Amino acid sequence: MLSLLWALTTAALSIFKLANLFSGSLADVFADWNIVRSFILQVRMGQMLALQILLALIIAICGQVIGSRRGFFIVLVIGILSLLPPALTGHSGGRDYHQLAVISWGMHIVSVTTWTSLVCALSFLFLIQDSSRFQQTKLVSRISLLCFCGALLSGIVNAATRLNNLSTITESDYGRLLIFKSAIVASVGIIAAFYRNWL
Repeated sequence: MLSLLWALTTAALSIFKLANLFSGSLADVFADWNIVRSFILQVRMGQMLALQILLALIIAICGQVIGSRRGFFIVLVIGILSLLPPALTGHSGGRDYHQLAVISWGMHIVSVTTWTSLVCALSFLFLIQDSSRFQQTKLVSRISLLCFCGALLSGIVNAATRLNNLSTITESDYGRLLIFKSAIVASVGIIAAFYRNWL
């Protein structure tokens, strides 16, 4: 059900992006479906969004018919892969670091999404008072630590590709945003470490 919602919201996002790309309204987009077709078939952003919609629909269908652990693992891999298409359309201000920016952004998306999903899943187990929640906590904790490190490392690498000079980090809006995000990440890391040791 959530995968179907994901596909629908991505489709809506595609329409909004298309309208923004042509500086028009939604009515302009719906008035000429050739524009939509061209966006999906010829524009890289449209291709990646269409691929993400397709993968989300595959996950939604597989989620209804697969009941084995191996099948779940396959769906999990498809789910992780479906996070990557938006990263493939990303770019850095400097051409020399384009590939590094794309790879680090993809790693960042996968790490943050996996981490968030694990926390939500564990919270759900505690909410319904599932007896397996205590056994799963240790596994989730280990994977979460890897995700946290992945998000932190990829975030640093991605930011480095966009900054021309670290000495001027406080002089730009992007630099100040990075400082703010770094403070939040450090706080979350400290809280997570304390909770992990306490639990």
